[in-house]
Amino acid sequence: MGFDSLILILKLRGSTYKFTQQKTINLVSVLDTINLLLQGNPEADPGKDTDSMANKKVLVQRKVLDHLLMLGVESQWAPVAVRCMTLRCIGDLVIYHPKNRDALASKVLGEEPQVEPALNSVLDYFENF
Repeated sequence: MGFDSLILILKLRGSTYKFTQQKTINLVSVLDTINLLLQGNPEADPGKDTDSMANKKVLVQRKVLDHLLMLGVESQWAPVAVRCMTLRCIGDLVIYHPKNRDALASKVLGEEPQVEPALNSVLDYFENF
């Protein structure tokens, strides 16, 4: 409950090339919230924190990874703060979660014939950053 409204804000609508200050603040706030949901209990074993693991599973099932990849990798026009927070969320989604790592590994970005594995795109982003 509540994940849908977070994901709805991540969906780029209208003129995606225009990131107003308010739109950027809203996106960073949503990404911060997602990051908090993924962190879980700091005293628990990271791989065994059931709340964090459940949140990771549900968020990936609701296709948040697709929206994060769009914002963090494919949206070259997104502000740096948004792209950095997005990449952090992607990392937090897959750490200690083998199924989410597999989900990331199976994603491709781009359009035919320029399709590239999403993981390659993420790594290329860091190489060019």
